[in-house]
Amino acid sequence: MVLLSACVFTTMNSFQTTFADSRHLDFDVFHVTYTIAVIGVRLGLARVLPGSASDRVVAVATIGVTVASVAFVFVGTSPVLYCLASLLLGCTYGLGLPAFQARAVDLAGPGERVRMLPMAGLLLEVAILAFPVVAGAVVHTSGYRGLFVLLIAITLAVRALGQVRGRITPVSPAVAASPPAPEAQARAQVQVQDSAPADLSGEPEAASASAAPGAGVSPAPAPARGHGR
Repeated sequence: MVLLSACVFTTMNSFQTTFADSRHLDFDVFHVTYTIAVIGVRLGLARVLPGSASDRVVAVATIGVTVASVAFVFVGTSPVLYCLASLLLGCTYGLGLPAFQARAVDLAGPGERVRMLPMAGLLLEVAILAFPVVAGAVVHTSGYRGLFVLLIAITLAVRALGQVRGRITPVSPAVAASPPAPEAQARAQVQVQDSAPADLSGEPEAASASAAPGAGVSPAPAPARGHGR
């Protein structure tokens, strides 16, 4: 998700000058609007969200980036539509990139989470440096309409990846109903015996309590006393 969203980001920023010129628009509209939207979302809205990697945040961000990519196809020569498309892209991408990074950490195993953020940063830099070459070849062969078709396909792939969630492995009913192992039973019996109180003779109190009081037990004779004169 981080790699694909970075491809959209670097394409939008690298080719705005020539794209705006082909539509007789001012590319400053994109850069100013996009920058304000990204900063505003990350400093404002992202702070009040309950979870940056929640399903709702990821879904809203991926859908917004897709809609923004579609909107650039239909801006024509309208500065207002150009500004609105830039605003939508800045808001959704500014909200989505931290959410995608957090989702990658959540989906990683406990031993891989330490390396996940550096790996996401490395993939981001690779996409920023390498994908403009691919985008330039698409513009040369198919024009900007073909480029935006490619970007829309990428955003749909990001949307599909955003549906991936971590799964908890269920316990099989056969395993849950199976009796404990003999070793576990032996340890449990030892723990029960150790926890039972013992009397003064060293025998467990439970053993002495098994016989009913006075049932077949004769009292011990009293010791004889001598009568001294």
